[in-house]
Amino acid sequence: MPREASGDGDSLGRRAVAVGLFGAGVGLVSGALLSRARRSSSSVEPSAPAGRLSGVQVDGLPRRRLAAALPGAIVALAPCDAAPSYGNGGIVAHPRRPLIVFDLPGGQAFARVEPTLLGGQAWLPIIGKKPGWVQLLLPARSSGPAAPTGWADAERVTLALSRHEIRVLVGSGRAKLVFAGRITKTWPASCGTPETPTLVGRTFVLAVARDARRQPDPLVLPLSVPSIHAGCGASGVIAIHTGPPHPGCITVPPAALPVLARTRRGSLVRIFP
Repeated sequence: MPREASGDGDSLGRRAVAVGLFGAGVGLVSGALLSRARRSSSSVEPSAPAGRLSGVQVDGLPRRRLAAALPGAIVALAPCDAAPSYGNGGIVAHPRRPLIVFDLPGGQAFARVEPTLLGGQAWLPIIGKKPGWVQLLLPARSSGPAAPTGWADAERVTLALSRHEIRVLVGSGRAKLVFAGRITKTWPASCGTPETPTLVGRTFVLAVARDARRQPDPLVLPLSVPSIHAGCGASGVIAIHTGPPHPGCITVPPAALPVLARTRRGSLVRIFP
């Protein structure tokens, strides 16, 4: 069961970077990836590694037949997040072109991620790495109990560093903004309803959007967590917003939203019990 790190520092995130991601031996983002995140990436798409990817087919399957990982859509073959309480060091990835994702490095292709999402660039958290590959949280829903993940060719994404993270404590009803590993702001938060509680685990900010249905403050931060209703700010997902309690969503005071909206697309959101 996920538990929030004690103290102001992001000890879980730093520990994960220092000693590896989880028991299966998948390391988190290394110093090499951090270095790449600070460099400008080439605008020229590298050629596909032999035996791994093809611009037209993957293992004989046309790319257009791969399921699109979209908010609210179920990607049945996606592996579930195995470390839902861990930080990720703030590394996020943008697919420069439609990106094929695999269940394992060099394994079975099961979905694609488009370079744009909700009217802007798609940015996804990197939660693991192996030589030549990065593991991403996907903007969709899995058929299992945790968020969907997928492995992608590291040469086909642009990397960046997000220094913001949002943490939500469902039991104590608190939302926290973390900057550079330190908690900088805390607000009261209402998490879902008794019938439709907010799901715990690791997710991320899809966008900063406006939802005309949310009045008087239409600003919302859609997350990649699936919703049982029409969704807020994006179809089929929950969001952080103001107002009365809403199924699955996280509601915060009006003063909190402009501050939380400083987080970039792809910023990690960890929801604890």
